[in-house]
Amino acid sequence: MQSGLGLAPYSVGYLLGPLATPGLARRIGDRLTPLGFSFLAGGFAVCASQLGQGAPDLPFYAGLLIAGTGQGMVLPSLQRIVLAGVEPGHAGMTAGAIVATLYIGAAFSTACIGGAFFSALGDSHTASAYARAMRLGLEWMLAPLTAGFVVSAWMMVRYRSARGVRVTAFDENSSTIIPRDQRG
Repeated sequence: MQSGLGLAPYSVGYLLGPLATPGLARRIGDRLTPLGFSFLAGGFAVCASQLGQGAPDLPFYAGLLIAGTGQGMVLPSLQRIVLAGVEPGHAGMTAGAIVATLYIGAAFSTACIGGAFFSALGDSHTASAYARAMRLGLEWMLAPLTAGFVVSAWMMVRYRSARGVRVTAFDENSSTIIPRDQRG
């Protein structure tokens, strides 16, 4: 119960991220996905920096809130980006492939990060050993999140140069991002 309550800020952020996405997409357009990845990585970096310094306090929980908000921004954005490039007749199959990929990625990352956590924990079950193991797990997550940021920023630049446009609008009715030159 205590662990669940301690991680509640992440859940709150995960709820707030998708709620903020339409407004942010209207304001910053195609920069939303890199921003979400930077929130994820930055939030977890703050959390990792706070572990091992006694009981978690406000900066740790703020990091969880920031990371959760980032994940809540990234997931819908990535799904929209993938589905925007698919023929309508293949949208269902593509959505299923997205979900399957997310589940496979979650299982693989849980195994890798969990393995790192339990290796670092070893036979010690003290609070400091758990903090050290969690810090290592959070640090392991920074590499793929940073890669996600780099890839999404690269895709944004590539899209802009290929199309010569900047995505600046968001259609809330169809949940799609609309390039500036195609707005009515």
